[in-house]
Amino acid sequence: LEVDFSACLEPKSYILTAEPIIAPPFSAAVLVDGYIHCAGTRPRTTDGARSQAVSCLDDLSSILRQAGSGPEQVYALTACVAERDLPALESSLDEWGNRDMVKEADFVSRPCGPHLMEIACSAQACVRP
Repeated sequence: LEVDFSACLEPKSYILTAEPIIAPPFSAAVLVDGYIHCAGTRPRTTDGARSQAVSCLDDLSSILRQAGSGPEQVYALTACVAERDLPALESSLDEWGNRDMVKEADFVSRPCGPHLMEIACSAQACVRP
């Protein structure tokens, strides 16, 4: 799941993470008009669906923190996930934040390589005094 804001005329900042979550030359997120749009993350593990969901959500949390926000500010989450693995993602979301964040799901007929899912999100940037 790519985040492409090249045609956006609004001022934007690219979030490059300290950890190698998203490989350069791509940015992990883009900050535009008070909103953070995170690129899709793939799990760092090839274990089961639950472990892969937790891995993706942990990486999204890290990206959001480094961008000055957090999971509690997420308003939309998009997941590329096989329908059979959706319950594992939903139970992981219950612990991460809130299952109602899933606004769109893209069900794939088979996993992409060893990965069972890819997750992206958008969040409100925290307002600092």
